[in-house]
Amino acid sequence: MLPKNQGKLLVALLSGGDALVTTEQLCMALWGTTEYIDENALQVNLTRLKKTMSALEMKQRIVAVRGMGYRLEAEVSL
Repeated sequence: MLPKNQGKLLVALLSGGDALVTTEQLCMALWGTTEYIDENALQVNLTRLKKTMSALEMKQRIVAVRGMGYRLEAEVSL
């Protein structure tokens, strides 16, 4: 069971498939608004989700698209 904010972020990212999910969309998912929220608050929540995903050995990872948003990518094993 994921903490509430991590769950909301993961649902938003999964619903985007492999497409970009904008910062505004993630803010809407977390706080229900696109009003300015401290960028650090979003980063903290994303970092926590990344750590959880790593601990669960998930096959996807969160990739930042500078200035635009984030997307899920399948990890490539070599």
